[in-house]
Amino acid sequence: MKEKELRLLCKRILSKERYHHTLRVVALAKVLALRYGADVKKAKIAAYLHDVGYFIGRSKKDRSLSHAKLSESYAIKMGITDSEVLEAIRVHTTGERGMGLLAKVIYVADSTEAGRTYPGVELIRRESRRNLDRACLMIIHRTREHLRTKKKRLSRKTVQFEKELKKRLQEVH
Repeated sequence: MKEKELRLLCKRILSKERYHHTLRVVALAKVLALRYGADVKKAKIAAYLHDVGYFIGRSKKDRSLSHAKLSESYAIKMGITDSEVLEAIRVHTTGERGMGLLAKVIYVADSTEAGRTYPGVELIRRESRRNLDRACLMIIHRTREHLRTKKKRLSRKTVQFEKELKKRLQEVH
């Protein structure tokens, strides 16, 4: 599917705010993909489709997490078969142990796109230009703090991802 078609599809499906968020994620995903050697075309496809699940189907679960699976299902129905793209869409909210470079690019792009204004986002943006794994770890830390204020906990997948990142970063140093 061509980029123009993806953009039009998203404009039709997404709310105005979510559409603009998606365009910012696409732009940042392209930058991060170029920086770290991920496939730019795949990064754009995953970025365009990462949030379509908010607006298709109906889920009784917490939409903030379930939309990723719905987005992946929608991408499959559209004929997307690339496992890296599907993984990036599926794990963009929680991360997971063993996720690939493209998935990390989308995870970071979604959390740090220019419209995000949460405390500490500028530090994470700077780190994302130096070390993608450390940026992922910083996002997890920020998410944990945010969830603590709501008396919620990180998903098991996120905790496993965090442990993997810490181990990998310790091995490097």
